[in-house]
Amino acid sequence: TPAVIAGLGLISGAAGASVAAFGGLTVAVGASFGAVGAGLVGYKVARVTSEVKEFGFELVDRSPGLPVTIGVAGWLEDASETCYSVWDDALCDVAGDGGECLALMWEQDVLRDLGNSMSIFLKSQIACQVRDAVGNAVLGTAFGSLTWPLALVGLADTIDGPWAMAMSRADRAGKALADVLARRLHGHRPLTLVGFGMGARVILVCLLELAERGVEAHGIVETAVCLGTPYSASPSIWEKASSVVS
Repeated sequence: TPAVIAGLGLISGAAGASVAAFGGLTVAVGASFGAVGAGLVGYKVARVTSEVKEFGFELVDRSPGLPVTIGVAGWLEDASETCYSVWDDALCDVAGDGGECLALMWEQDVLRDLGNSMSIFLKSQIACQVRDAVGNAVLGTAFGSLTWPLALVGLADTIDGPWAMAMSRADRAGKALADVLARRLHGHRPLTLVGFGMGARVILVCLLELAERGVEAHGIVETAVCLGTPYSASPSIWEKASSVVS
């Protein structure tokens, strides 16, 4: 699923295809410093903020080692998919490097609405491409130029509402994540954040929030990977976010 975002073309500007990585790769050494289960796992929204309807962590895999990896999903494709299942296979592969892998369980209903809208968007776009190809073959190239604006308006209406809602909730979840990380419930272990789509926005907002908290919040996150981040491509924003990543 994460690889799909780069080809959607939903986000305007350079941010649509952004793939940003901060920090380096941690090599796991030594034994695990305690269990994440006692800190992050089971952490619920009521202990964070009432502005976030769903926010928590679920353990995906546990292997001996220091690193902690948190995966943040950017959308869910159907009712059977969860923030856990998105990362179940992907993060278990990472477990070969040692450490614990968790999924951030956030606003799953909103993410399903977004995923459904994106699916409709893509199917409609494909239908438009086929229709235009047939129309051009019969009536000439003017057909496409006359019909595309109307189709574009229809597609925009389909995704606009769920997209705006998901962006708003992602910003809130990002601030909630920053609050959790600043309290170091994961201990002082190497922490990697990985997210795609709206999940990448959650991570970016989290890093920006940590940057606002001063030097005490620097270095909490060792590595952050953001795939297809729906956010401004302004260098100053990304520099600020990367400033807190060790």
